[in-house]
Amino acid sequence: MILHSKNKLPNIFLKPKLREITCINTRTKKAINMEEIMGEILVVPFFGQGHVFPLTELCKKLSSFRFKTTLIISSDISSSVSSILLLHPLVSVAAVDAPLPPPPKPGKFDPQPLMLHCKQLRQGMESILRSCRSVKNKFAISVVCAIVDAMMLSHIEDIFTTFQVKVTVAILVNTFVELEQTFLEYLAKQTGLPIWGVGPMLPEKFWTLTASKSLLRDRDIRTNFSHKTNYSEDEVLNWLDSKSPSSIIYIAFGSDVVPTLEEHEEIAKALEESSRQNFIWVISKNQDYYPNGLETQVGKRGLIINGWAPQLLILSHSSTGGFLTHCGWNSTMEAIGQGVPLLAWPIRGDQFYNAKLIVCYLKIGHMVSSIGENIGLKRVKKEEIIQGVQRLMEDKQVHNRVKDLSHKYRHGFPISSAASLHDFKDFIMQAK
Repeated sequence: MILHSKNKLPNIFLKPKLREITCINTRTKKAINMEEIMGEILVVPFFGQGHVFPLTELCKKLSSFRFKTTLIISSDISSSVSSILLLHPLVSVAAVDAPLPPPPKPGKFDPQPLMLHCKQLRQGMESILRSCRSVKNKFAISVVCAIVDAMMLSHIEDIFTTFQVKVTVAILVNTFVELEQTFLEYLAKQTGLPIWGVGPMLPEKFWTLTASKSLLRDRDIRTNFSHKTNYSEDEVLNWLDSKSPSSIIYIAFGSDVVPTLEEHEEIAKALEESSRQNFIWVISKNQDYYPNGLETQVGKRGLIINGWAPQLLILSHSSTGGFLTHCGWNSTMEAIGQGVPLLAWPIRGDQFYNAKLIVCYLKIGHMVSSIGENIGLKRVKKEEIIQGVQRLMEDKQVHNRVKDLSHKYRHGFPISSAASLHDFKDFIMQAK
């Protein structure tokens, strides 16, 4: 998350009446005393769930300091915004007409749809800022800064300079000091900018239930999901309850970031041949693949979920003993919080760095394959998957390390991250 300063940004009371922008509001929001609001912060995430959800949580955190926040997102994902968030008196959502690019095919990436999406989002943001600049009334709220997802920065950075924002003045990172202090210090030294670890940005109920060592129910924590799936949460729970402790390997990749079709076949063969291994395998609705016949072959030791899966429930259940993952940051943080070791299968972007953190620095997991950094260039084979799962499930030291690390979640949202948010608030107010 890249923080832009408020320097000479226009006053704003966001209610533009433009074709490409929709302000999502509700009549049931509580009345706001405008004089108590410290200022407005624009928040611009990348479109993936792994980007939108953490920044949504950040909006909630910022509201506790009496900042009004406006989340600027594509209208295609506005339905995924929690209804509870829409009731929040200090959070608004501006939905821009910028259709999402289709999910990339495994092993192939066409940048054109993504570039078009970013261009359309940029045009919508320009309209927002232009409209806001013209708003002058006693209800106007001063925009104090913009928080921009690093994935969006290169596409929209010059918009803010057009409206006279300094460029990047600070960096917020979705992590916490106890996990990555060395790297936060290195980043601060290299950039010369204030750096704050303000995460992990997970729902508040995640922290309270994790602190009480309770089983997490996704339906209680995450709302507004389109639960298109072949198993209900209760059916998954019943299956989990039937297995012995730490006996299940959970296999799930992102909805858009997945192995190749050939590698899916290798996973299916590995699971079929691992005759004693219990597993849950999640296959996204976006994936053009289904392992026909595998359920018959493996019987009750395997559960193949096609569509949405209750990941928090699975990770928090005592029968789950490992997680084969693409190393998306949210999934990584959720697994660590529940004390589940990871089998890393990074596919693109920051996932390779996350895998190194897991395997080489924290030592709470293994790479799925011995080809290591060549994952993505060479096909991961059945034998490597079998060996990787066995190595992870039998490594007691890795299991003990991740259990120890999970204790840092037992006191709720990290104290260091709460302090960093206070420091960020002071930084903004000093610059105001």
